[in-house]
Amino acid sequence: MPAAHRTFASVAYCSRAGREDHAATADLDGTLLVSCSSFPYFFLLAFEVGGFLRAAALLLLSPAIFLVYKLFSEAAGIQMLIYIAVAGALTRDVELAARAVLPRFYAADVRADSWRAFRACGRRRVVVTANPRVMVDRKGVLRGRTLCWGRSWRWTRGREEPRGG
Repeated sequence: MPAAHRTFASVAYCSRAGREDHAATADLDGTLLVSCSSFPYFFLLAFEVGGFLRAAALLLLSPAIFLVYKLFSEAAGIQMLIYIAVAGALTRDVELAARAVLPRFYAADVRADSWRAFRACGRRRVVVTANPRVMVDRKGVLRGRTLCWGRSWRWTRGREEPRGG
């Protein structure tokens, strides 16, 4: 017997009252943010860290990245974005660019009703993302008692090297 299809009410109808003791987990792309694509944020980071040439390389390779992302593996597509955007850049440059530029653009893309429901949960909030944690860290985008569960970096002589998982 097939399982019945459950529909849930929109998060806009979620009551925020009495949620101080609740915990919440949300995906960043598509849930907390209106956009489901991380490409604009990687493009900004590539431009800030590596300048016009790195951003142009990312833009030129974006059709191939999109095909890998849609046809083969979302994780492989994200890894390609990460590698082209920041591989070889100094750790300090990536952190500074991520904290200086990305919060403003993330804030402009926030889905207001999802964010209100997420922030109402006071005990613990966790954001799950395929993006590197340095792009969505507590000091830059997320504030308060919110944890971010994202990709990690491997540091080699002060330079970024993407690491899967």
